[in-house]
Amino acid sequence: MAIPLKVEPAAAAGWDDNKSLIVSAANWWAETMPRGRGAVPRILGRLISKDRKETFTTKHGAKLAMVPRVLDIYAAMKRKGGSWDVYVFDACRSLLKPGDVFFDLGGSVGYMTIEMATLFAGKVRCIAFEPQPDLARSIAISAALNGVGDAVTVFETMVGDADREETLMLTSHSLHASVNAGESGGQALKRQMICLDELVASGEVPPPDVMKIDIEGGELQALRGAQAMIRQHRPHIVFEINSCAERFGYSRKDVFDLLQGLAEYEFFEINGDSSLRPARSDQGSPDVLARSVSRYQAATS
Repeated sequence: MAIPLKVEPAAAAGWDDNKSLIVSAANWWAETMPRGRGAVPRILGRLISKDRKETFTTKHGAKLAMVPRVLDIYAAMKRKGGSWDVYVFDACRSLLKPGDVFFDLGGSVGYMTIEMATLFAGKVRCIAFEPQPDLARSIAISAALNGVGDAVTVFETMVGDADREETLMLTSHSLHASVNAGESGGQALKRQMICLDELVASGEVPPPDVMKIDIEGGELQALRGAQAMIRQHRPHIVFEINSCAERFGYSRKDVFDLLQGLAEYEFFEINGDSSLRPARSDQGSPDVLARSVSRYQAATS
């Protein structure tokens, strides 16, 4: 059984928003230089002590406990006004209401989870799944920093089609971590993989109303492990389909077909301005909303 990550109260003490010179330099480089916007901040992040307690302020004022080794992620968010894939966030947010449950598969540095929990003042329960230990811990600390610890649950696990141990490949590019053994140039970590069907059926967590999946090619595997849950509860699902899917041996159409076989869904591409347009199964932009017809009709009737 998966055990939620807990952090001691002392872990949330002593954090502040005073930026070190290294963080300021990384932000400056990412905002002003035409090249190396990811590589330079990533290198600079290695110069910061992992014990340093700095926070990042998001677009809507939430505080994220920073992990120095992925300084390039925060620099990119800074360049984008304190957000990350804001159009994906907007799509998820528009489908949620107080009392709902949000699953964040691929929690990363916690932007989606913490921003969602704070915007809804803790009235949306956010459950994050992030297998990288330091990132998972930072999400739990960030929840405490923002006073939404009771609304946020963090699992330091991968999500797939079975409960088992898997190898997580950490690439040299901190934006990506994958279960795909074909990844190279990074570190291999043995991590627990969990199946959402079993997790929800155990009663340990409630089923989601909205689910976001961005796990670098593992999307289809995660959905296969959630078929009973999807068939019964029909959550709205926001997912990414990009070139990573090819390395895992599946296509965009495979995901569409799986979901259509489980429940009635309408598929939309999420545009950069947060608008939606009907999605095709054979081609299109990578960010897709599978909108549950029954849920949407119930919410709008």
